[in-house]
Amino acid sequence: MNKEEVNAFLAIVRCGTITNAATTLYVSQSSLSQRLANLEKKLDTKLITRGKGKATIRLTEAGHKFLRIADEWEKLVQETEDLKYVSNRQELRIGSVDSVSSFILYPIFETIMRKWPQTRLRIQTHQSHELYALMEQRKIDIGFVLQQRATYSFDIEPLFSEEMFVIMRVDEKLYTKESMIDNQQLNPEKELYINWSPDYQEWHNQWWQTNATSGIQLDTAHHLKQLLHGNYWAIVPLSIVKALAKDIQLHVYRLTDPPPPRTCYMLSRSSQHAKFIQLFKQVKEGN
Repeated sequence: MNKEEVNAFLAIVRCGTITNAATTLYVSQSSLSQRLANLEKKLDTKLITRGKGKATIRLTEAGHKFLRIADEWEKLVQETEDLKYVSNRQELRIGSVDSVSSFILYPIFETIMRKWPQTRLRIQTHQSHELYALMEQRKIDIGFVLQQRATYSFDIEPLFSEEMFVIMRVDEKLYTKESMIDNQQLNPEKELYINWSPDYQEWHNQWWQTNATSGIQLDTAHHLKQLLHGNYWAIVPLSIVKALAKDIQLHVYRLTDPPPPRTCYMLSRSSQHAKFIQLFKQVKEGN
């Protein structure tokens, strides 16, 4: 099989009809149909069927299986073609949990883009356990996680720690404006819960079992701006307090029994990307 034949198959599947696929690829319907026929002949199986008098297509069982192969084939071809464009450019693959990438690291990304414009920067967002796996597989060069694990494959070091605060909208009347609040004053049914780390979850469960909270559990702090109203509250690190305070007015409290600080760890291989690793090490608490 060749590139044109696989692209023909993918276009037909994605467009739903041979007519639309031919338009997308700027070829005639007869030419596209011939490419598909050639592919099916080489594979010795039928991939696509059409009902009599119907324009829409259906995948056969073999077609469904081949679709997964074709998707991966397309990615590999694209990566191969990209090599000729990046031969003189360094690639830096960054993986990070969302809250660190979005609220802390963007100034560093901008510095890299400004100082090293020839660097091809790839930024991925994943959970901490996924980032460890990606680092083991050498699919990222530097990672930022919220939990520490023993590993001998790469370096791991604490990058910064942040104090955690309770936040509420300033227009809510339930609480007085004080700098300290008792844990028992907080209504667990009004919590917007984010699981920051295993240590945080353990502390949280000593006060409020997760299933006793409002039922609103978030995997990203980006939703807080819209959901933080009606006496709802959340516990967040200092960097997110500062970011949200730029857009909405907040009550900010320390807890009488505070959670452990949130610590971000950097994963890296010291022999590689040294200048970028040193740049990330300049991130300080509260930035």
